[in-house]
Amino acid sequence: MAAMIAEKKADVPQLSTTKWVRVTLTAASIKPLEKVADGLIKKAKDQNLRVKGPVRMPTKGYYAEDSMW
Repeated sequence: MAAMIAEKKADVPQLSTTKWVRVTLTAASIKPLEKVADGLIKKAKDQNLRVKGPVRMPTKGYYAEDSMW
């Protein structure tokens, strides 16, 4: 019986699926945001996942008044 189960498992092809997750965090202050990002990265690396980031977004926008040049 065990040999039959092992034989069935051997016949099933192993499919490797890649799943992508993108997380966007926003906060009013930087320190708590960095703490959460570090925690997420640490937990992902503990599970041997590939991690890219964090990529910081610009905090200030460009504002130009109406001017000819």
